[in-house]
Amino acid sequence: MEKGMKWMMIVRRSGRVVEKSTVCVPVGTQERSRREKTKCGTTALKQDENERNAEKRLARVINCNFRPGDVMLMASWSEESWPKLEAKAEKLAAAHPESSWEDRLVMAAEQEGSNWIRRIQRLKKTRGGTALLRYVLVASDMDGKTGEGKRVHLHVLLPGWAKDLALETWKHGLVDVRNLREQDDYTPIAEYLLRQVRRRPDSKKYRTAQNMDKPVVTIQDIPGNMPLKVKKNEVVMRHNEEGPDRPRYLRIVDMNRKRPEVKAKGRFPDTTTHAHARAGTSKARTKKTAK
Repeated sequence: MEKGMKWMMIVRRSGRVVEKSTVCVPVGTQERSRREKTKCGTTALKQDENERNAEKRLARVINCNFRPGDVMLMASWSEESWPKLEAKAEKLAAAHPESSWEDRLVMAAEQEGSNWIRRIQRLKKTRGGTALLRYVLVASDMDGKTGEGKRVHLHVLLPGWAKDLALETWKHGLVDVRNLREQDDYTPIAEYLLRQVRRRPDSKKYRTAQNMDKPVVTIQDIPGNMPLKVKKNEVVMRHNEEGPDRPRYLRIVDMNRKRPEVKAKGRFPDTTTHAHARAGTSKARTKKTAK
């Protein structure tokens, strides 16, 4: 380790999933807010975040906010509705003259997805309850296996009670429904979703509600780049140990820890049993289980 540097450990708890990572930072670096910089440069937390990809950040969101019984929906546009999406994409040319046609289609799809979320919130409020809603919204236009382009579509993660409302308020095409299964680490879902997102400069790969729970983060100084040990009843999901001078990373499921309940905000009893997918082009396909 270079002179004037020290090692710190960052621990993130997202539900039962615990991530541990070590970073080498200038002496004097302390825990600070995400956006605040030290005199020596970027904070330890920010430096670590810069080395992680969007899949890990999305996985933390999902692990903190979704449980078995919640749903992942894939919404598409029918042949009758597709021209309307193209017309919306054409209108975006004035505000985004340098963007490609494919980028504008994705932006138009994201706008339609945001409108869909608002319709669900309004319908929930009219039928009793608050409009709070936890969600993850992803606009996809790429085959996750081949990397080839596909017609843009939406993936949305919602609490289970919102499923019927979502089916009722999507009028542009088909909706495929998959239930989240019993598993402690939803990182594979984050990877599945973001493999289908084409890189766009200065654009977010996904959108979330503002009322989402966040990982519990702790940062501490450590005497050196110590190996990250696995304790009893911890199931290893990923473990990177590349050498004494390289950052280390460990992601485990803590089987000693009970699955924490998501806070009440945005999760309400299902009071919409009378809501169904109805007329228009919206249909619900056979239920599947999300891996």
